[in-house]
Amino acid sequence: MKLFRLFGFDLYWIIGVSMFWGLIGSPNAQEQLIRKNLQGWKPLIGEITKVQKSAIEGVFSIETDQQEVYYVDASAKYMVRGDLYEVATKHNLTEERRSQLLKVNWDSFPLGQAIKIVQGSGTRKLIVFSDPRCPYCKQLEQELQQLGDLTVYVFVVPMLGPESHKLAKKVVCAKDSGKFWLDMMLGKSALLEPEQIPLCDAGVLIEKNVRLARKLNIKGVPVLFFPDGTRSKGLMRAIEIDKILEQEKKERVG
Repeated sequence: MKLFRLFGFDLYWIIGVSMFWGLIGSPNAQEQLIRKNLQGWKPLIGEITKVQKSAIEGVFSIETDQQEVYYVDASAKYMVRGDLYEVATKHNLTEERRSQLLKVNWDSFPLGQAIKIVQGSGTRKLIVFSDPRCPYCKQLEQELQQLGDLTVYVFVVPMLGPESHKLAKKVVCAKDSGKFWLDMMLGKSALLEPEQIPLCDAGVLIEKNVRLARKLNIKGVPVLFFPDGTRSKGLMRAIEIDKILEQEKKERVG
């Protein structure tokens, strides 16, 4: 009898412990543990918006309100930031997810704040955030010149210091901002002297563009936005842009 009771107690204890660890290993408890252990990182990575299993066993991906993706172990003792690739296909899983997080509704853009440049019929559309002193932005403009049938909305954001701000004011205040922008970026004409700039409320518009860039977590230029809401950071070649725009056009028509 004593032996039976002892085994009964042991059996009950084992079941209880198993149930306890089962709860700890449940998705909700796992997420709570990860969130708890990363509380001190909030000033650095932002608010955690999502925790889920990654493609690697025992590794979880976390997403933040800064549209960034990180990876942690099950107890969030270790964390890494970087791209996760599928070896067989060379597919960047992190970039795919990051692109989804960074998507923006095209209709939410205040296009009235942008410089509108139409090439050809202009049925295809593209948004570009650019700085007048940025060398990669100037190279991008050269690439865009190779594309026909395109309307480009340029949001001028002076990120490279006071000189960029002065040039941005010249662009905004120019009689034909589109032509002035292209001439300046492509090096086709000399720039106006400061005293020749017509009076206009350029500062307000420029500040709106800067605030918009901050809201979209844009920390460098150029940045391109396509009609489906996806973005691309850095210089892109004309052939790459054309491919994306054509695919988007087919999906929209089809």
